[in-house]
Amino acid sequence: MNDSRHKDSPGSAAGCRLNRGWRRNGSLPIFPSRSFLTLLLLKHRMITLDKRRRKKLQAVVDKDYAYRSYWDDDVEVRSSGKCGHGVFAARQFLPGELVMEVTGQLISKKDYEGSEYVMDLDTKWYLEPSMPGAFMNHSCSPNCELVQLTKTSLGVVAICNIEAETQLTFDYAWEAFDWNPRCRCGARNCRGWVVAEDEVKKMKRLAKNRKKKSS
Repeated sequence: MNDSRHKDSPGSAAGCRLNRGWRRNGSLPIFPSRSFLTLLLLKHRMITLDKRRRKKLQAVVDKDYAYRSYWDDDVEVRSSGKCGHGVFAARQFLPGELVMEVTGQLISKKDYEGSEYVMDLDTKWYLEPSMPGAFMNHSCSPNCELVQLTKTSLGVVAICNIEAETQLTFDYAWEAFDWNPRCRCGARNCRGWVVAEDEVKKMKRLAKNRKKKSS
C-alpha cells in the first residue's frame, strides 16, 4: 500500500521519533493549535514594522502631527535628504550673528549613560537639545559653531555668510570610538567619519582593527 503521508508528519516514523524525543513523564508534548499560531503571527506583525512600512507611516506622522517640523522667522526644520531632517536658515545670517538659542534637558556627566544625542555644555553637564536644535546636523565644513550663552543653554552662531534656505551645521567634533558613524556631509574636506579633526588618525586605526576582526 502506498503511504501518501509526508515523511515528517506526526504519524510518520520521523514524526514518532520526534515525539519520543520530546516525551516528558511518559506524556506526549502539547503542540500549539493552528489558530493559536496564526494569532501569534498576527500579534508579531502588529508589533514589528519592516523598514518600508515604518518609513511610510513615519511620513504620515510627520505630515499630520508635525512632531519633526518647526519653523519661525529665523529657522525651520525639514527633510535634508540623505541625512534625515535638518535645520535650515529662513533668512540670511551674517558672520558672528546669533542664529538661535539651544535649550533642552540637562544630563549630569556623572550619570551619563549614552543618550542618543547630547551637546557638551560645561565640565559637569551635557545638554540634550529640544526642537529645533536637536535636528542640527554635523559637517566637516560647518557654517555655524556652538557657544555657551547661559548656564543652561548654548548658542548657534554663524561663522560665515549664510543665505536663506541653507542648511545650518556645526562640527560635532566627537572623540573616536568604534561606534562612530561614517560622515555623509559631502564637504570637500570630509574626514570620512563623524569625529574631530585631530581624532581622524585614531578613527582610521579603529576602523582597520575592526575590519581585521571581522575578516
